Amino acid sequence: MTRRRITVLAGGVGGARFLRGLSRRTDPADVTVIGNTGDDEEFFGLHVSPDLDTVLYTLAGRADPVRGWGVKGETLQNRFGVTAMGSRPNAPTATPIPSASRTTLEPMAAG
Repeated sequence: MTRRRITVLAGGVGGARFLRGLSRRTDPADVTVIGNTGDDEEFFGLHVSPDLDTVLYTLAGRADPVRGWGVKGETLQNRFGVTAMGSRPNAPTATPIPSASRTTLEPMAAG
C-alpha cells in the first residue's frame, strides 16, 4: 500500500490548530509543513519567526491556550527589562545602553 503524503501551508494560530488536529488523525511522519516566514522580524538583534514558533509550540503542547500564541506560563519579564534599559525592540541590532547607565564588571580574582 502506498503511503499518503500530506503537505500543508501553515502559519499562525489557525494553521497551528489545524496541524494539531491533523496530527491526531494521521501519522505526523506523513505530514510536511511549509511555514509562513512573511511576518519574521528582528527584535533586540534576534531573528524571530512568530508563525513558525506558534506551530512548534502548539504541536509540542506548550502554546498558551488563552492567547493562542507564545509559551504557556511565560512572563515576558526579560523583554520588559531590556526595554526599560533603553533598547528598542525593532532596531536592526540592540541599541546600546548609554555608558552612564552601565555597570562596570570587575574581573574575578584568580583563585
